[in-house]
Amino acid sequence: MIYPQYIKHLSDKWIKTLLEIINKAWEDGKFPKKWKDGVVTMIPKQGKDNSKIENLRMITLLPVLGKVYERMVKERLTWKVEKTNTLKDV
Repeated sequence: MIYPQYIKHLSDKWIKTLLEIINKAWEDGKFPKKWKDGVVTMIPKQGKDNSKIENLRMITLLPVLGKVYERMVKERLTWKVEKTNTLKDV
């Protein structure tokens, strides 16, 4: 389990290593399965009877590395679309 604080405080060496891993996944067109697996948890709605399922809110906690990868993919695709003006006719 990797917490967001760990990523924020990585040394330059480890940031470079993480970037190499992400770039390899990008080049291979892969999204590592471990980065997709989430943990589902139920959060009770405030002031409601927690014994009833409709009073619980289901959330999924996703791996931080998956979120980092998704954000980088979004940034790269946004840059590409803006650079090539791909959406000008849409």
